[in-house]
Amino acid sequence: MRCVAQFHRVLLLVAVLAGFAGCGKKDDQPPVNSISIASITPKPGAKLTSSSTITAQLKYTLADSENSEYGYQVAILFKTNDPNSTSSINPNSVTVTDRKGTVTISYPVERVWNSPGFYAASHPLTCYFYLQRLTTNGGGQSSVIAKTDAQVYSE
Repeated sequence: MRCVAQFHRVLLLVAVLAGFAGCGKKDDQPPVNSISIASITPKPGAKLTSSSTITAQLKYTLADSENSEYGYQVAILFKTNDPNSTSSINPNSVTVTDRKGTVTISYPVERVWNSPGFYAASHPLTCYFYLQRLTTNGGGQSSVIAKTDAQVYSE
């Protein structure tokens, strides 16, 4: 009887340890909205001129729980003189239709280099890539659901 009780304790301990062995695996986590840079040219820190073009290959993922009546896009936006604002001049985005994928954006810097008013980019140029949930039909308004770190260039 004593041997059977000890066997059950050992069996219980093995079961508990086996359960803990799988805890915290990244594969067990539900996907979250994300965007990352797979490649970018020119590299951040490089000298830009008004004739430069920024080209980035971006990986994105939409969370399982993410839903939008109007869809999603990946966009490039630039830091402005207003610390709470970014802007860009269209076309600056790529529509995404898959829950996960890779897109490429090429953006001629001349569009924002000397832009007046609301679209005035601060210098040196700093850009971000946003994964956005469209909130109106036609894509006129959106919410940022994931973004990259700042990509800062020199001039």
